[in-house]
Amino acid sequence: MEILNRNISGALHNITVRFVCLLIFLAGIGMSQTASAASADDILQSCVKKLSGAKSLKATFTATFSGRSASGTLLSKGQKFSLVMSGIGSWYDGKNLWSYSAANNETTLWTPSKAELAESNPLLYLSSASDYTVKAGSGSKKGESIIVLTPKKRNSGIKSVTAVINTSTNLPKKLTIVAAGQTSVISFGSITLNPSIADSQFAYPKSKYPKVNVTDLR
Repeated sequence: MEILNRNISGALHNITVRFVCLLIFLAGIGMSQTASAASADDILQSCVKKLSGAKSLKATFTATFSGRSASGTLLSKGQKFSLVMSGIGSWYDGKNLWSYSAANNETTLWTPSKAELAESNPLLYLSSASDYTVKAGSGSKKGESIIVLTPKKRNSGIKSVTAVINTSTNLPKKLTIVAAGQTSVISFGSITLNPSIADSQFAYPKSKYPKVNVTDLR
């Protein structure tokens, strides 16, 4: 796939952030719903149990935005993570964060604050469960359930999140995120829990980008 232009790269990067944070986003919401949403809550609870019980995770996915698509891979272990798509990438080793942009031919390195990390690392972006409502969606097929998440506050930034969950694996199959008038879709190729991942996977692979400028802001 050809490298996306700067605007599309930035948009797809935002999509991936929303996608991964939803793994935690779902957990936070799922554990606080009332009995009125018991069916949807049970489905979320099963998903939460699988995701929160994993010590490491590997996911492959395709992000679609404004008619453009790009494939990506996420690796995570504890607070460490790496997320790579066409033309963009992020690597966090527990202390330092590298952010690569092919459109700018640049990689930025810095030690992020907790707030900055929450923006860059969706695994640490925890949403308040009390700010959202959850209900069962319609149109689900055999072997899957549809859950619709809606923020109670209109200025939350996210209008809605629709999750299609595989009822056999209790893992998400697809996420549709509506935010700021834009819709992004994340389709999962696979989600593997507890894979063996070397810590070197969370360091910037500078040998792969020998001609990329690195700006060190530490």
